[in-house]
Amino acid sequence: ELHRVLDEGAMIWNEDMFVPVDRNGTIEDAYWTYSYSPAFDDDGQRVGILIICTETTRGVVARMQLEAARREAVQAREEMRAAFMQASTAIAILVGETFVFTFANPAYEQLAGRKVVGRALMDVFTDAEVGYYRPILEKVLTTGETLEIKAAELKLANSNLRYIDVAYQPYRNPKGETVGVIAQINDVTASVVGRLEADRRREQAEADGR
Repeated sequence: ELHRVLDEGAMIWNEDMFVPVDRNGTIEDAYWTYSYSPAFDDDGQRVGILIICTETTRGVVARMQLEAARREAVQAREEMRAAFMQASTAIAILVGETFVFTFANPAYEQLAGRKVVGRALMDVFTDAEVGYYRPILEKVLTTGETLEIKAAELKLANSNLRYIDVAYQPYRNPKGETVGVIAQINDVTASVVGRLEADRRREQAEADGR
């Protein structure tokens, strides 16, 4: 490079180059931005090289740390998504005032009995199916507070009566603003039906003993 500057008059620019340096007897990683350009005498002849050098270690390290943090965040998101997809709990994310499904795991779509991602709540379910739940979703979206329902009836078209435990949590953007709702649903039909049947038998036994 130096010969090109002297022989050809080339100007060379190198940005954020890795060049370790000896600082107080310790070799440290360092990055530099530097340029080579010809230096001329009074007659316009190339007689040397002008070197301008600036250390950019802090900026480069900051960018590397930011990129590493970004990769870790992406990996964490992917791992969380994988965990949600494999979860037995039905999980969905509904965004905006029309509650558009931006995510739903297989357990949710199996419980719902239909595909939902990319569609608004009322385009997926009828008023009769979600009339009880929509006001709750709206309250979570408005207040940013978590709401839970235990052993609620889930009535879907072409489906038998089922019972569910539901937790509705606020879904927030990076600014902390509530922009949607995370729905987590557990099908507890078997335990509720078992409890109701046990209660029925006990009441029957008590009636027979009178």
